[in-house]
Amino acid sequence: MEAAHHLDSINREVGFTVPGNILSTNAEDLRGVMFEVLNSAEVSQMAPRTVEVDLRRASMVDSVGLNLLVAVMKKAKGMGSRTRFLVRDNSVARIFQFTRLSEHAEVVRVE
Repeated sequence: MEAAHHLDSINREVGFTVPGNILSTNAEDLRGVMFEVLNSAEVSQMAPRTVEVDLRRASMVDSVGLNLLVAVMKKAKGMGSRTRFLVRDNSVARIFQFTRLSEHAEVVRVE
């Protein structure tokens, strides 16, 4: 599974669209793609204000997937960026509440 990404240099935003669930079976592939972009010279030069992860197609995130999302948040924080997650599914939204990640990142419910 590969996350699509976009770079918006005008708004200084890096965005990823995850095509489905984030599970132990695909999290490492997603990590490779996402961190290749986040570590790129282009992103470093842009100095993004926001890293956005679109999880609207996800209905499940397991512990390995959660670890990836935390790693993305830490990377964003290290770059001086804030993190925004777009979420549609109730169970995915609850993960952010139960783990208190919603206190450290913006979680936007999208219908």
